[in-house]
Amino acid sequence: PEKVCYDYAHHILINWRNVLLGVNKPGNVCQPSLNDPPVCSPFKKVYMVGDNPESDITGGNRYGWGTILVKTGVYKEGDFERNPGTSKPSLGVFNNAKEGVMHALKLNGLA
Repeated sequence: PEKVCYDYAHHILINWRNVLLGVNKPGNVCQPSLNDPPVCSPFKKVYMVGDNPESDITGGNRYGWGTILVKTGVYKEGDFERNPGTSKPSLGVFNNAKEGVMHALKLNGLA
């Protein structure tokens, strides 16, 4: 869960947004330099959806993204009680990605 990975992902999200809006052509590949955080992000909020508290949730929390933990993989009910130091998601734990994303959309008045 390193910052360089989230910087890179943030650049890719910006590029994909620009492709969807017609600003960039679909064939243009975004190749940001490593350790080069985005300077002008158009996003007010970005969410990390993941099933692993130690990588997905830790990384998203460190990077300042909203985090959504899903029960479809590594995370199992009771993990927080068994390991109190486990990173906790900022938005909560959901049965699947759809439930988590719908919750984030509702929080932002988009659903």
